[in-house]
Order: sequence, then structure tokens, then C-alpha cells
Amino acid sequence: MSFAKHPYDMTFNLIVHEFSIEDMIQKRGDDFKYLMSSGGKHTVTDSKDEAPLLRVGYTKYEQMHPDLITKFQNMDTNVDIELSILEILINRNTVLQTYGFLLNTFVDKATMKGPGHKASPVEVVTNEETLETEAFSDAEESLPAEQESSILVNARLRQVNIVLNNDGLKLAKASLQKANCTIALPIGSMSVALRIGGLNIDDLVSRQPSQKLTKLLTVEGEEVVNLLYEQYDPLASNKPNYDQSLKLTAGALRISFLPHLLGDLIEYLGRFQEMHELFENARQAAADSANEFRNSAIRFHYDIQVQSPIVVLPRAAESTEALWIYFGDLEICNTFVGEENHLESNVANINLYKTRIESKLIQGSTMDTEMLLAEVDINLTMRTFLGGCHFKDLPATKVGSVLLV
Repeated sequence: MSFAKHPYDMTFNLIVHEFSIEDMIQKRGDDFKYLMSSGGKHTVTDSKDEAPLLRVGYTKYEQMHPDLITKFQNMDTNVDIELSILEILINRNTVLQTYGFLLNTFVDKATMKGPGHKASPVEVVTNEETLETEAFSDAEESLPAEQESSILVNARLRQVNIVLNNDGLKLAKASLQKANCTIALPIGSMSVALRIGGLNIDDLVSRQPSQKLTKLLTVEGEEVVNLLYEQYDPLASNKPNYDQSLKLTAGALRISFLPHLLGDLIEYLGRFQEMHELFENARQAAADSANEFRNSAIRFHYDIQVQSPIVVLPRAAESTEALWIYFGDLEICNTFVGEENHLESNVANINLYKTRIESKLIQGSTMDTEMLLAEVDINLTMRTFLGGCHFKDLPATKVGSVLLV
């Protein structure tokens, strides 16, 4: 750890070489000892790279810095985070017991009681502290506002491995590789860029008879996701005719139908029923946020391109013949255009290309392919008039579609 103060900037650096969380609830040997650890000493990861687990760099520039605009893009706060290899082990009993401990220790049960409930002395003190906190917050709001700051955050991830422990048996491993995230918060606007290089889920159980496919999920292409989200400054002179935009490109996910692994995963996840309330609250919060966004007057532009997901259905576990289903390349984009009678509309185009089904047989180093369903294209256009429709003979939404075989 280091800290430096200069006339026009301040820097802070933190390096973590090793990190681990040991499971003290279950004792199942060294392979299941650590719930979380750095890739190296405590794990089976074969890594000769001695790079530290975590690097964090923080730099704060003064507004009078001579290079603030030309060299640092007018970002007075820079945060740089780099994470090497992190191993995570999901032990079911440990997760559930920890969840129960947190629920019983930190969740306020007064909200779960009826209207006739009489507050205990502890709850009365808590309410008084809440009122004092609110009063202090009101006093803070009356203070003069500080000068706005612009922030740039760069985060890089080398690899994260998540292993599912099914009561002493390693069931599956999910790996996420080469993720980069950049968050820029200039004054009045925001942008988020995310790139994920690799994602796969492997079956770790030795099956009988031996199966040819062991990867439940892989990615066809160089990267999984490339995402850019922007929120524009409403006062900027170069602002487009929308408030927010999303550009997303995604590689093709190949899902191999492994019935034994899928059955084991469904049974394994079914044992987390005690956490149903947590998942339900998260789902409800996401649904409420989506409804609020849908009902808002924000103009949102999107440009989405997703390569065809592939589902592989092998004839049998040991078979080299499989049915490959290509759901098609998906393109979704919208534009805001002017209409007659001083109306504006949001025109969305949804295109699905190259939907097909193939039968493939692997013989040695060659693969024989037979087309079962020829390529099908679907084009859909949806035009939604903005600001409400004031003409009786004009529908609020028009939809048109074309099917090409």
C-alpha cells in the first residue's frame, strides 16, 4: 500500500497478493476447504504467474492541474481496479446457514409484525436514532453544495471460477474470462462499457457411459458480450434526439443438452428453496424498475446484435451424432422519426436471420452435415407514435412482418 501527495494530485495504491475465506461449518477435505480464494496456493489452478490477486489505484486531480483537460479528459477522479484469478466454491449447507444467520441477525423483524405490535425498548431507541439521523441529513442538505466531480473507473478481470459442491461431489464449474468494464461519469452524463471475453460451464462428474460432450455452455467467437450504455447531458449542444442509448453485440452461445448434468443442476438448485424470498424480492424490484422505465418519458435508443444461439442435442451420451438447432442471428434497433401532422414515432426493426436445423455426424477429424430445415428469415417492424395519438383514425402502434424461406 502506498500514498503520495503532489501539488496538483493525490494517489493511493493498494496491492493484495493473497485472499481466502475458509469454510468453518463443513469439513470435507482440502478440495472444499476455501469458499473463496485467490488462484494459486489454496486452489488447484495451475498458474505460474505471480501477479497479485488485486490491484487498486486511486488518483484525485486538482481542478487547476495543467493537464486535466488535455491528458486526463477532464476527469478529476480516476479509479483503476485489476483482479487476477478468483476461485469461488458454493457449499450448499454453508450458504444456507450463513443466509439464515444474516436474516436472523440483521433483518428488522418489526416490519413483519402486525399493526397491533407494541414496540420494544430496543425498537424505540432505534426509531429515535432514525429521527436523529434524518434531522442530521436535513442539516447537511442546508450546507452549500461542493463542486461537482467527474469520475472514471476502469476495472479488469482475468478469470473467475465458480465450482458447485454437491455434498462432497464437484458437480460443475462456471468460468468467466477476460472481462473489462469502464464507467465514465462526466458532469451531466454517464457511459458504461463492458466486454466479456469468455464464458463456459463444464461438467465435472465422471459419467458412465462416457459422454462425448462435457461442456454445457460455450461461446462461439472471440467474445461473449460487448456493451456500451450512454446517458446524455440534456444541456449538451451535440445531444442526439434521444436521452439514453444501448449498443450490444453478443457472440453465439452453444448449449449442449446434457440430461444427466441438467437433472443434477435442477436438483441442486432446488435445495436453495430457503432463499426463495430473496430471489422473489429481487425479481419484484427488477419488475418495478422495468415498469417505471416503460412509463417514463425517456427516449431510449438501442442497437442490439446477437449471433445465433446454438442448442446441441446428442443422440446419446456416447454418440458422435447430434442435432444442431440454430435459432438465428438477432438484430434489434430503433430510430425516432418525424411524421405528418407534427407527430413523432419510435420505429423498431426486429430481424431474425438464418434460423435452421442441421444433423451433424463426427467421423474422426471430419464432420458430415445434413440440412433438415433450410434457412428462414423473419423481419418485423413496429411503429409507435409518441406523445399519444390525437387522431381517431390513426392507431397508436403499427406492426408489419415478413417471412422469407
